[in-house]
Amino acid sequence: MATDNNNRIKEKDNTVIYQIQGPKSFLKVKMDWANIDKIHLSFVSHTGRANGCAQVSHIEGALRINGSDGALYFCEAILSGSMATRRQRAIKEAQASNSKYPQPIFTYNGGSDAKGERPVMWRQISLAPGAKTDYVLQVTEAEGVKNDLGGFQKKQGAKSTFISVGCSRQELVAMASAIKLHWTAYIANPTGYMAIHGREANGMPFPMEPAPKPAATSALPTAPQPAQQTPAPVPVSTPVQATLPDMAYAVYDSMGEGMEIAITSDKALETLQRKIKDAKASGGWVRRDNTKYESAKANILSGANGIFPVELCKGDESMQIFVVTCRVVK
Repeated sequence: MATDNNNRIKEKDNTVIYQIQGPKSFLKVKMDWANIDKIHLSFVSHTGRANGCAQVSHIEGALRINGSDGALYFCEAILSGSMATRRQRAIKEAQASNSKYPQPIFTYNGGSDAKGERPVMWRQISLAPGAKTDYVLQVTEAEGVKNDLGGFQKKQGAKSTFISVGCSRQELVAMASAIKLHWTAYIANPTGYMAIHGREANGMPFPMEPAPKPAATSALPTAPQPAQQTPAPVPVSTPVQATLPDMAYAVYDSMGEGMEIAITSDKALETLQRKIKDAKASGGWVRRDNTKYESAKANILSGANGIFPVELCKGDESMQIFVVTCRVVK
């Protein structure tokens, strides 16, 4: 599912679960590599809206799922507030050393093997404090080599190209939440999930698990078995069929106060309203503009797919409560 500039999900690309749009670049987070334990990050640079948004370049990167630099760790560091702490530390260190830009607070090194005329490629995904935005997500690519441990590193003297996309704290939290939500849905039902969000959605097959082979039967004759009395038939009760909802709703906030799951639109709206009241009672957060709330409410009740934020303010500070809606894989 692709998202537009308001983070509403369109139906024409079911592989996309979140998108961050910048003035001359954007990032699409995709789940079409979930079956190889990777989160696909597609970076694209373009000429900007004033010049028709013509594509300039693109780099297809990825985060592996597990490991100390993997996608799950990356998301948990964002949602727990650890990444925000690192951001503040990096900014202070840059100021103390008179550096123009802070150092990255997260990096992941990966790449791809040689294929056809394309050499081994090295790619790095990084997150750093931004100059005009809270954060900058960047992918860097260059010709690479494989080291003795099978990892990828940049080839000495190779030219690097990169694409950067700036994002707010709220966008980063929403992206991390979307990744965790969709990965949970994937591991619960890999085949069903990939049928919706995988490469098959774009006409490309994904690996399917082979059907189990029937157990081998012996061709040797067996000794006759003694006749057994047939017991009286026992009435069989009709199994109760469980009814699964068509939609699921995740409600969470940018402060990392936890996520709640609802299975009806009414409960999702009720949860959103309760979180708004709790934020006001406990921290003095209030809505200054009802536009986002009314939009989120309308989308929840209509069953629209997407990520719908409601902004709350306290002085010069702001936070967001997000409602993510998605189809249930049955």
